[in-house]
Amino acid sequence: MSENIPEMIPFSYVLAVRNLRRSAFWFRDVLGFELMWPEGRGWQLAKRGSVRIMLGECPDAAKAADLGDHSKYPPAEPEALG
Repeated sequence: MSENIPEMIPFSYVLAVRNLRRSAFWFRDVLGFELMWPEGRGWQLAKRGSVRIMLGECPDAAKAADLGDHSKYPPAEPEALG
């Protein structure tokens, strides 16, 4: 692997996408993921190394650009962590 590409650690994500086919091909063609469910309806599993991303088709979901700041949870106060 190239020194400029950060290593990915094992993890799984679930993402809602408006267009499953287009999104799955982007993960495959641009990011180098393998599509595990070629005949999947409404869902696609993209895998690269130990990282897995489940893409769920949600055509009516808000566009990511319209969501604004994703930092919705305030940082925990050290005292609250007990």
